[in-house]
Amino acid sequence: MLRVPHSILAFHAPDMPQRGATRPDSSRWLFDTDAIRVEERPEYWRQAIAHALNVDIRVEPLRDEPFDIRMALQDWGELRFMHVQGSAHRSTRRGPGRSGELALVLQLDGVCEIGDRRRRASLGPGDIAIMPPDFECVHAPRGSYRHVLVDLGLDLAGELLPQWKTLIGGTFAADHPAAAALVDLARWMLTYRESLPDDAQRALATTLLALVPRLSQASAPVDAPASTLAPIARAQRQRVEAFIREHLADAALDVARIARELGLSVRYVHKLFACGPGVMQWVQEQRLLACHDELTRRGTRPVSSIAYGWGFASPSHFSRAFRRRFGVSPSQV
Repeated sequence: MLRVPHSILAFHAPDMPQRGATRPDSSRWLFDTDAIRVEERPEYWRQAIAHALNVDIRVEPLRDEPFDIRMALQDWGELRFMHVQGSAHRSTRRGPGRSGELALVLQLDGVCEIGDRRRRASLGPGDIAIMPPDFECVHAPRGSYRHVLVDLGLDLAGELLPQWKTLIGGTFAADHPAAAALVDLARWMLTYRESLPDDAQRALATTLLALVPRLSQASAPVDAPASTLAPIARAQRQRVEAFIREHLADAALDVARIARELGLSVRYVHKLFACGPGVMQWVQEQRLLACHDELTRRGTRPVSSIAYGWGFASPSHFSRAFRRRFGVSPSQV
């Protein structure tokens, strides 16, 4: 049986002694797979997360390259960070999770999805989502990724975001002012932790928490929360989203075709997306996320080829949309 690192057990089981535990920072990982044989890494990570989060979990690497993942844990006064980066994989978990906890998922790099059978949120760089403790999580990064989970107790979450249950399954996009501020601040905190005295760390944690309520102001989540739809409409929305993801590469994809293929009316399809971005706005968001992921590992493939491959009809339109979404040009990724 593989030996799970003691530090990860001690973190979520405070009654156990923390032998040799160190204060984590962005350059010192409490747990990683570097020293584990390649064929044993998925099982090693599965055991670690099963113990740390109190869940049953299945881990499945998604690409041919060796599975790799690492995690650091940080306490900022009463605030707790879980900093994770790794390669593409799918992890499906069931169980009570961390009872009494709610996590903000701040996506730093790469693209991934979190959700369950009813709800799914796609996260690109700078995006934020909310994960409750009982989420049946399907976490499927499309390539290498990095994010930080900011743990909030349910009581504190209720004070900061009283409507948090209605926001589950939605994504606060990187261009949302509060999301941009939260992600930038978290990056800075991860980078400079070791040079900060304790009082400065507590002040930064207070500042970060003060930004959380602003997520519910000014802009709505990118994806309409599934909980705002009636059960039948929710199921139809999921059918539409699945069809779109399957046909993203088709530049001719439009609302009329979606409706025709699924046996729905055009008006009804538009109604399913009435609370968030429109249908084709949602399509473009998925295409941009797919392009960003492919650009991070494109090698010598031209940017225009990637844009055409994901359904963009014009490289110039793609470049403008990409810069608006990610703040950099495609060639800078």
